[in-house]
Amino acid sequence: VLLGKRLFHFEKYDALLALFLLFLLISGIFNGGASSFYNAAAFALLALGYLLTGNLITNHRLANRVLHAMTLSSVPVAIFAVFEYALGLSRYDWLDEHFNGLIAGRVTASFNNPNTFAVYLLVAIFFSLGLAKEKLHTWQAAVYGIIAVLNTVALVFTWSRGAWFALLLSVLAYAVISLRKLPGYLLILFGALPYLLFFLPDAVLERLLSALTFNDSSVVYRVSIWRSSMRMFLHRFFTGVGVGPESFSAAFGEYAESGVVAEHSHNLFLEIGCEAGIFALLAFLGLLLLRVRHHVVYTRYAASSSVSVIIRTVAVTLFALVVFGMTDYPFSNLSICYLFFALFGIGSSTLRVAKREYDETLCYFDEDTSGDVAAVDVRL
Repeated sequence: VLLGKRLFHFEKYDALLALFLLFLLISGIFNGGASSFYNAAAFALLALGYLLTGNLITNHRLANRVLHAMTLSSVPVAIFAVFEYALGLSRYDWLDEHFNGLIAGRVTASFNNPNTFAVYLLVAIFFSLGLAKEKLHTWQAAVYGIIAVLNTVALVFTWSRGAWFALLLSVLAYAVISLRKLPGYLLILFGALPYLLFFLPDAVLERLLSALTFNDSSVVYRVSIWRSSMRMFLHRFFTGVGVGPESFSAAFGEYAESGVVAEHSHNLFLEIGCEAGIFALLAFLGLLLLRVRHHVVYTRYAASSSVSVIIRTVAVTLFALVVFGMTDYPFSNLSICYLFFALFGIGSSTLRVAKREYDETLCYFDEDTSGDVAAVDVRL
């Protein structure tokens, strides 16, 4: 940027992200001590992955490389997870007792937590599906389809119900933004859904249904944490309690119901409000709402763009992470924090590429000189 070899694009996203990180750092400095400041600084640093991907990706080729890198790197991790489950090396942490014997533990691969691993797999699944669609009618589509199946199998073995529901709702969301004959497809889907349940393994079906009742201890645990966290949020409405699990757990005891201990609130939005206050939460919500508005406005640009599939893929992936965040806090792992904001940057850059391609096809210039026209011809 300093040498003039690359442009830095400053957008409304940057202002909202800067506000969000500012409020987070303020909470980290004035609440929770040294650990809170460390966590806030680490979060802010990794969130700048948005600026990296948002400004380095300037065309379809570079965006495609990112999807390829993410998809191919997920293959050995997913294979490791499948072997972990098959060899009985998965873990029984985070699993209700009545599932012992029915489920052979939960896989974590190299993530040390099945829910964190599930977030990574959600991203890998949608990226591989996006590449399969982009390479449709070629042998590569079959390869990416196989990778998507492999990652989905690994996702099942995490037994993360939040990730399962996020995957289902995100597939429906993709149908909403992609399919023209949506009502007909939805009618077929809802008509077939009761019959599809018969084909699910008993363990998967019971795991899904347990999320809809209060017979599962993890469901009761989460509801109790949400109630306690809401009390904490309302009491520390403007300042928050500090950033990170140490600050949260130290303050949580004052508001917790009897016998409940937690390091985070198991909800993305509630956690941001508890840690950094209402202003940080509003800035983060503004970031998401602005992206939705941006997608709506740029629909006509993205429709005929070379990056149209990538734009939709990233949008649905971010939606899946937000849906998952309704029942868990994905940012508790800093790698996932980086991944989320890097994805957000990919979305910004590809939308910008689509707009530029649209403008270039119109060939609108203030001075229609032969040099300008030649440059446009070469680009097209």
